[in-house]
Amino acid sequence: MFFAIQYDDIPADRRKEITYSSVVCEVKSHKEDPNRTRITIGGNRICFPGNVGTPTGSLELVKLLINSILSRRGAKFVIFDIKDFYLNTPLERYKYVRVKLTDIPDEFIVEYNLQQFAIDGWVYFKIRKRCLWPPPSW
Repeated sequence: MFFAIQYDDIPADRRKEITYSSVVCEVKSHKEDPNRTRITIGGNRICFPGNVGTPTGSLELVKLLINSILSRRGAKFVIFDIKDFYLNTPLERYKYVRVKLTDIPDEFIVEYNLQQFAIDGWVYFKIRKRCLWPPPSW
């Protein structure tokens, strides 16, 4: 979730970490709604002082798992794509992003009164948790 904020509400020591957004448009003809637009936040500008690693299985555990499958007659194995696993996870440290006002549709600007947050053609947002909109349909 993210919220429009005034630039002055961003802590002074965090202003150098304000990152950018990138709009990506795609056509996926095999989908019910083929036109896709997403906004990604510039990851190379995101600073986090804590541990950013994702715990994974050890090499030994993976070898045991594969050996267990291969050594059983008729065994089956499945893997799931969990790319959205961390969605809606609250961030321990909020992130800040700026978006060009001209990149925001007029109806959004009006509905969310974003003009009041615009400074020099930019709108600043505070990101509190990782989100996907619209949410994936399960």
